Amino acid sequence: MEMRFDVGAAAALGEPCHIAGTLFPPTVARDGPLVIALLVPGGGYARRYYDLHVDGHAGYSAALRLAERGIVAVAIDSLGTGESSIPEDGRRVTLDIQAATLAEVARQLREAARAGTLLPSVPAREPVVIGIGHSLGGCTITLQQGDHAVCDAVAILGFSCQYIRTAVDPKTGERLRPRIPASREGYNRSDPASHRDRFYTASVPRAVIEAEEAARVAMPDGVAEVLIPGRSAPAAARIDVPVLLGFGEFDVSPDPHAEPGFYRSSRDVTLLVLPDAAHCHNSASGRAGFWRRIGDWIDMVAAGPATA
Repeated sequence: MEMRFDVGAAAALGEPCHIAGTLFPPTVARDGPLVIALLVPGGGYARRYYDLHVDGHAGYSAALRLAERGIVAVAIDSLGTGESSIPEDGRRVTLDIQAATLAEVARQLREAARAGTLLPSVPAREPVVIGIGHSLGGCTITLQQGDHAVCDAVAILGFSCQYIRTAVDPKTGERLRPRIPASREGYNRSDPASHRDRFYTASVPRAVIEAEEAARVAMPDGVAEVLIPGRSAPAAARIDVPVLLGFGEFDVSPDPHAEPGFYRSSRDVTLLVLPDAAHCHNSASGRAGFWRRIGDWIDMVAAGPATA
């Protein structure tokens, strides 16, 4: 089900802005509270990252895996990408603005669940809203929660509060890989082939890599601040809800086991490291188990705090 969220006031860019999304309804009944998973893609990706379909290769849709657990999955295109609004000047689409629009989407999903208008088959009730972001999406989910605190828990996948290994020099903050100006002023894209060595391991089928690369989109220049070492660390320190951190075995964090220490206000931090995976977890050989573990974590979060 296609969705559209008005985020003009949250973006505050002086022009109409919306976020495009796709809702994947649950395919099984679920005990306990209604759970909504807000899925945010990384830089250069749109919502198809969470719902990839490749001829001859099954099982690459993370959104459908969540729906099969009775979870309402909502994948979005971040502001300035895909079918969401593309503001006139991409340099103005900063991380903070993307985070503010994410918070507004989460609020609207919560309000729709409370009003009983989210899905015809789902009666009005208070939901548990889980923000899940990959790479750049993990950064904006972190900023959203640290600055706006709209979600009940967050899963941050393939993003480091330290610095982005292989993408930036940690000492100078200098970008290590060039960007290509897009056809629209203030936007850029990259050569997908230049990322293969750090996005995929040898076990990923070439057809899957090519399908994922074909879905890549231009991104606004304003979010390049994601490469600033430690940019998200202050927001991470303010997060006081459950946090799941997920990385591939060969991912962007220089030290995945150091990442939990940045979330010192949370009393519930989980770390997962996916074997035989690089940066793009959803195409990795162990993706099914990875999303099963994330689903188990969501179940625990939705059940509420453990009691003695």
